[in-house]
Amino acid sequence: MENERETLLGILCDQVDAEKIYHQHVIAILEKLYAEEQSNESSPQHVTLEMDVNASCVYQNTDSNRADLQTHINQNDV
Repeated sequence: MENERETLLGILCDQVDAEKIYHQHVIAILEKLYAEEQSNESSPQHVTLEMDVNASCVYQNTDSNRADLQTHINQNDV
């Protein structure tokens, strides 16, 4: 009985240590992302350019989808 308790305690300690390491990695990743975000906010030109590029991609995809839809509709009329 005592041996089972020691084994269980060892397993639980290992699990707690694994959880602690996992959360330390998550914190490190979040701190890195936060630092990158702060860096990006300090250069607003980069963010504006990135937003413009993303917007033009969305418009291109929308126009392409409309053309595909129109082609599909015309083919069904035939």
